Amino acid sequence: MDESEFIRRAALGRKADVDFETEIVLALSDITRAVRALHADMVERGITPPEAELLPLILEARAAMLRISK
Repeated sequence: MDESEFIRRAALGRKADVDFETEIVLALSDITRAVRALHADMVERGITPPEAELLPLILEARAAMLRISK
């Protein structure tokens, strides 16, 4: 739901369902995919990826998604 729909519903006294948990999980999933794509691009170009920094980021994002989905 975009902002104008939210405001319209609020002004009319209608329920405006906002599923923040889903939005957060989708954002974390996008971040995880972006980090994996960055890693793959680095490997493809012969650049040594910073594994020690990237892996914890992916693991933390996955753990956060699991906590939110419960």
